[in-house]
Amino acid sequence: MSVNTRAVPLDNPHSGPVGKHPICDVWEDKVSRKLMTCLDEEGVRWKTLNCLRMAEDDDGTGLKEWPPPSAVTVLIGVRCDVVAEEDARRAAFKCLDVLKEFDITDVDVQISEMRFWGSLALGD
Repeated sequence: MSVNTRAVPLDNPHSGPVGKHPICDVWEDKVSRKLMTCLDEEGVRWKTLNCLRMAEDDDGTGLKEWPPPSAVTVLIGVRCDVVAEEDARRAAFKCLDVLKEFDITDVDVQISEMRFWGSLALGD
């Protein structure tokens, strides 16, 4: 399961650092904390919360320039089979509302099932 607020999901995504973007100024001490609270209130048992830039890697050889002209994405990782798709979709759009509170309107939110290893594989 993977839901994304992006109108057209990427077929062959390549991710990397955000680079220069207004979200970087408020991510650590404000936005990420508010997103965590939002996810908790929505009942989404998240494991990871990352901010990165995702772009289409058309030919599979990697991107020629960075940052690409693409949206920044908040990527939320959840364990497999613990969040229903409709709940994830609702939570993703609630997270967009949180971003709007900080005047951040050009960032996508993606909630994806992931397999975890090491300490992330333990507990909820």
